[in-house]
Amino acid sequence: MALQDILDVIAADANQETTAILQSARQAHDSRLQAARKQAAALRDDILADAERAALQEKARRLHRSRLENQRLQVQVQDAAFLAAVRRAQETLASSRQRPDYAEILGRLLDEALAHFDEPVQIVVAPEDVDRVQTLLEAHPGQPLSVEAQAGLAPGVVVRSLDGRIVTENTVESRLQRALTDLRPLLADLLSGAGPHERPSHDGD
Repeated sequence: MALQDILDVIAADANQETTAILQSARQAHDSRLQAARKQAAALRDDILADAERAALQEKARRLHRSRLENQRLQVQVQDAAFLAAVRRAQETLASSRQRPDYAEILGRLLDEALAHFDEPVQIVVAPEDVDRVQTLLEAHPGQPLSVEAQAGLAPGVVVRSLDGRIVTENTVESRLQRALTDLRPLLADLLSGAGPHERPSHDGD
């Protein structure tokens, strides 16, 4: 074989080997580039997912704070309305003695209190109610009774056994205090828009 032919063969082999090396390098490059793109896409998805989770958590926190603030304001409104209602009731009850039917009211309060006793008792009333109670006691001739005046006592009566062990307070003020236990939840229901025997629903929170 002539020298030129040998050189041509060597050159052809070198070209083939160079082409193979370049093709292998290109494939490796493409493979690494594809892998890098996949990693970048996965990283981007992770970042977006983290950002979305953070946004949802922040939204949930803000919603929770808003609900707490609304509940706090609702409690404030309920308390203000409750206290206003109590003040109006107290003002109304304080003027009970000026009512034309006060003697009848006082009589019912007295009868209710005396119903708890079958023994001699002492009846305590405000000084301005002593005469009224003395008149009302004519309806209880068989029960030994005594009447004592106590300044500042609310309209109504306090009845106690002579040994002081049993005491029944039946004044308009004590009746109001007992009613307040039921009045507060009822008022809360009315302000929240719920019925008297239901509570606001929290479905979907």
